[in-house]
Amino acid sequence: MILTVHCSHDFNKMDAGAIEIFAANTVTDMGTFPLIFVTPKIPLATITTQVAAVHTANLNFGLNPLTKPLLDAAMKTLRTSLRQQADYVDGIANGDATIIEKSGFHATQSESNPAVIPAARQNFDAEAIPHTAGGVHVSADPNPGAKGNVTIVRTPDVAITITGSQITFKVGNSVASVLIDTHRTGDFLNLPSLTPMKSRSASFNTAGMGDFTADMDVSAT
Repeated sequence: MILTVHCSHDFNKMDAGAIEIFAANTVTDMGTFPLIFVTPKIPLATITTQVAAVHTANLNFGLNPLTKPLLDAAMKTLRTSLRQQADYVDGIANGDATIIEKSGFHATQSESNPAVIPAARQNFDAEAIPHTAGGVHVSADPNPGAKGNVTIVRTPDVAITITGSQITFKVGNSVASVLIDTHRTGDFLNLPSLTPMKSRSASFNTAGMGDFTADMDVSAT
């Protein structure tokens, strides 16, 4: 069995307090090793600013729950930066878990030569691609034993029946789109803009298809 190590995207599921601490730790840890992380994809000062924005928005939410959209926006910005930073660290680490841990990110493994279907994808997330009409970006951790992933974005009224590896859609006038690829991130394009949709994802290999994640609410830009 061959193991490949990547940065985990566990920050996708962290609450405001947890992601503040996590992101601040990546700034500290990457700053401690400037000869390894020479030119981060997202400047460390930018991450620090975004952490402060989440902190302030979280405090304001505690005082006034009506400010929740501002907290959601601040966390979305920080998560997007962390995903880009994780991809940068993966490029530097080239499968070295020690380097990943030095960055403050957590290491996770995927494997080849699987014997059973893959488990449900972990830390799946879907969100609009900024400044890209009809764009939705999806991401999750690498999945042990997976050869690729199946990701669906649809309007909430589209019914889906999943039987084994067969996916049946009842669409009518609504939209359903399936993305099948071998990467842990991917982009949907040409979806209806500003339309509430739902997204879920699963991994597959030669043994079959794993379980789908729970739905994520998303609207394309």
